[in-house]
Amino acid sequence: MMSRALLSAAALVAIVCFTPAQQPAAHPPQTEAVPSSATLLLPAPTDGDTLHMQTHIGSFKIVPKGDKLPVGRLEFSFTGTVLVSGVTPGSYIKTSGNVHEEYSNPAHAKTLYHGTGKILIVGSFANCEWFGGDLDLTFKGSAIFRVITEFDKNKDTGSFYFDPKEKNSLQVTLLPIDVPRVQFGPKKAILREDFEKQKAQRKGG
Repeated sequence: MMSRALLSAAALVAIVCFTPAQQPAAHPPQTEAVPSSATLLLPAPTDGDTLHMQTHIGSFKIVPKGDKLPVGRLEFSFTGTVLVSGVTPGSYIKTSGNVHEEYSNPAHAKTLYHGTGKILIVGSFANCEWFGGDLDLTFKGSAIFRVITEFDKNKDTGSFYFDPKEKNSLQVTLLPIDVPRVQFGPKKAILREDFEKQKAQRKGG
């Protein structure tokens, strides 16, 4: 498991190695067709199950929720290095652009990719780790992201959101992000008159 110290070191390496010349591209459209064996692994859609994330410099690790492996459709463009571990049978991985496989260890189910381009993973896996620059990510499914970013030349750490109207800044300290989004309290405040009606109905029942 990549430690917090290693994540921070990876991010510092990224500062030296990656100097973005422009803003990240628009979010991947997630329209590419994939094998049915992979789509059958996808969980049913639910509210807040789609995470968008962008940063110029940083790193992340996607980990299980307890004994439940990360599962969903993960698609991101980037410059840097990606390590994918424990891909389950039936899942689908595709790279594009100048992203190439640098190392593979079938005995430990690990594959390392490096370059500039895009990676698409559909299905389930044990872990996925990235560090580098120019990240533009969309994930629809269930997992926990552990993210660390750094300030770019414009003193920006990047952002993440489930709703484009509610963007959140990424942090230079370890930030866990649950997908689907954890909802605290009611989604919409109840009006006083509706509360009184519900109260009267409970008394009447």
